[in-house]
Amino acid sequence: MQKKIIMASLGLGVPLLLISCLLLLITFIASSDDDNDCAVTTETSSNVVTSADMNKNAKTIYQFLRTNKDVKATPQAAAGILGVWQFESQLNPSVKNTGGSGATGLAQWMSNRYDNLMSFAAKNNKKWNSLERV
Repeated sequence: MQKKIIMASLGLGVPLLLISCLLLLITFIASSDDDNDCAVTTETSSNVVTSADMNKNAKTIYQFLRTNKDVKATPQAAAGILGVWQFESQLNPSVKNTGGSGATGLAQWMSNRYDNLMSFAAKNNKKWNSLERV
């Protein structure tokens, strides 16, 4: 009788062990970090190298958002925009996402918005990645 119970346990235990191992393997593969997912690179003349540079850019952007007559952002709105842009680009206007989307710049512009950024910069005789006021 005990022999039958042991054999039945082994009969269920081996498949359960194999299924558990398979699930662990699938979880490991699915959660592995692929370095090419959202690769971000910058041009050689990157504007953000240190946290001091990021702070300088944050102050420049904040001042623009608060004082520009067309924007007139509240302190809360300016802070919110800065938070999103810090997440998107580390406040580096030269950043480029080479992981597939091609998104570029502070707000990771792409498609028509990227085209508009380039046109605006050319029209105003500025570099597309400049934080200079127009």
